[in-house]
Amino acid sequence: MNLEVLQLIVELVSAIAVIWTLIYLAKQIKDSTNIAASNARQAISESLLSNTITYFSDSEFRSIFNKHLKGEELKTEQILYLATYSYFFFRSYENIHYQYRNKLVSTEDWGAFRTNLKALCQTPALRDFWKRENQNFNKSFQAEVSKIFQELNEEPTLMPDALFQPKNKSKDS
Repeated sequence: MNLEVLQLIVELVSAIAVIWTLIYLAKQIKDSTNIAASNARQAISESLLSNTITYFSDSEFRSIFNKHLKGEELKTEQILYLATYSYFFFRSYENIHYQYRNKLVSTEDWGAFRTNLKALCQTPALRDFWKRENQNFNKSFQAEVSKIFQELNEEPTLMPDALFQPKNKSKDS
């Protein structure tokens, strides 16, 4: 066999090996990205579940939050409790927004999370906390939440007004 033919065969095999390696690496990167997105989604679910569990399992917090929604006066430590909850609430959503911006949360999922965030931003405690503490969050999240509050000023409410009104006592209750 001629040396030139042998050299062409070696170059062809090398080119095929490089192409195969690139395809393999692209698949590995895609798989890693999918795993990272799945892990991010799981962490988000756990974070939001933790917030929900706080509400439903902590009767003191439920009582404080309900008093707040009814417009009743709160003690200083109760206000601090709400502020701490608000901080962790916004941090959870800031993380979701960060994951979304880094393409680890789908646009569809972010839309659902954003709708939930928008609805909950109507509670006075969260609204007041944000006005007071928004500078403690990253700039892109600040812009997103500002947009949400702007939308809330222009659109009908997402949560029933009954949540923000004192309940009337009836004979049946």
